[in-house]
Formats: sequence, structure tokens, C-alpha cells
Amino acid sequence: MDLTVYLSGEYLSLEDAYVHVEDRGFNFADSLYEVARIYNGVPFTLDRHIARMEQGARTIHLDYGYSPDDFAGIVDNLLAENDLSEAFVYIQVSRGRAPRAHPFPEESHPTVFVMVKPHEPMSWEERLAGKTAILHPDQRYEFCDAKTTALLPNVLACQKARQEGAFEAILMRGRWVTEGSNTNAYLVRDGAVFTYPLVNILPGITRSVLKEICSEANIPFVQKPFTSQQLKEADESFVTGSVSEIIPIVQVDSEKIADGETGPLTRQLIQLYAERVEEECGLYTPQQR
Repeated sequence: MDLTVYLSGEYLSLEDAYVHVEDRGFNFADSLYEVARIYNGVPFTLDRHIARMEQGARTIHLDYGYSPDDFAGIVDNLLAENDLSEAFVYIQVSRGRAPRAHPFPEESHPTVFVMVKPHEPMSWEERLAGKTAILHPDQRYEFCDAKTTALLPNVLACQKARQEGAFEAILMRGRWVTEGSNTNAYLVRDGAVFTYPLVNILPGITRSVLKEICSEANIPFVQKPFTSQQLKEADESFVTGSVSEIIPIVQVDSEKIADGETGPLTRQLIQLYAERVEEECGLYTPQQR
């Protein structure tokens, strides 16, 4: 499929979209990115993704010069140009091309890339069957809250999970579970949802939606560290991400979570999340239910 993409002011074929080898995103991962879902041609929580990118840009002192409305207009144009309704949008901004040197260039010309791609959602049956995960040391750097493209440790952890036949690698700092390689991680105990506090982890957009859903449904949402042993002894477990949504985790390493089935609270949250998507974007992927 020959997609039309946006690159620094131009709409181009994906095959014709290139950045220079001296782009700082290529040389230093001096860049940020966001991924958001599109349901029925409507971006879901795009404003929150852009706000998180703006916060990340402040953290790394990157002024890319685009407003939230600019990005919303670009996404709308790409959806129309590519005739897509079920998709995801990928946005990446870098400090742009400059002679290769570690300090910031005196004058920067940021690179801004936006692409929408078709997405085949996970079936309702596969989602509710649950997935497995492995535990893996958190070997990333100290700016985990900024969504930069410096993802090699995440990539290696995710690859280790795939090699072991698991869906996700759940990361640990010492004895504490932090998050997944590309998700936020949770356990359920006594009817409450527990997750690591927002301290040097990614402030997930789906996590923020989940917190609102829990509040509306009177489900306690507890931001408190938990250990790998507490995870394995939990009543239920799941991970969240903008593309994967809510994925039950029914086994960690070789140990089942409870009875190894998707638990009732996770099922309830999956249903409530689908209802939130329907409320904001229209019918939620009907083939899933």
C-alpha cells in the first residue's frame, strides 16, 4: 500500500519520504514520538498525546513549532488522502539536520513526520483469552517519562519476550515492577487496580483514560509500587497501550496469575474502555464483539 505521509511541510509518498543522515533524530535519538489510535476515522485522545509530546519537548528543550491544531489538521488530511478509518497515527519530531556534534546547534530546523497506517485490531476472543509476559530488568535511562525514540533497551526487552513466546516484557527496577517494554503494567487485588506511580515512567495516555474509567466505576486506582512476587500472586493482571488497549496478562514467566484466565475486573475494564471509545469515536470495531 503506497501511503501518503507528511514530512516537514510536504505531503509525500511514503516511498519518497527521506530525512538527511545528519538529522539529529538519526544520529542521537534527539527526537520524540507519539502513537494514537484512529477509530471510525476519529483520532482517540490525540489531544492528550500532543500534550505529552509538548511536555517531552519542554524536558529536552525542543521547539518544533507546531500547535495541536496543526497536528489535528495534518492527521485529518492524511486520513482523507489515504482513505483510512481503522488506523493508527505515528508522529515523530526531531531537532532536525545539523552538523554532527553533541551540543544543540545554534539554529535548528526541526523535522516533523506524521504517518497514518491501517490497523487490524485484535479480535475480542483473542483479547479475552489473555497473554503471557516475562520479567526483565529495566535497563533504560533516567528520562523514561519523555517519550523519546531512544528505544533500544525497550526493543531488546520486547525481543526477549517474543523469543520466549510471550506478549510483553514487564520491567523491574530492583524488586519493583515499573512498566512494560511498550505498555503500562497493573495488578488487581481485592477489587482494586494497582500500578507504579508516575515517577520516571511513561505517563501513558491509555493509563490516564483507565484512571478516569476506574473513578467513574468506583474502582480503586492505587498508584503504589508492587514486587514481582506480588504480581505473580495477584488476583488479575493486565497491561495497557494506545494501540494494544487493555491486554490481560494471565501468566508471568512460567507462573499463572490466579487460575490463568482473564479475571472479571479486567473484563469489566475492557468493556468500559470499549464504551469510552464508542462515546468519542463511534461504533467500536464491531468485528470484536
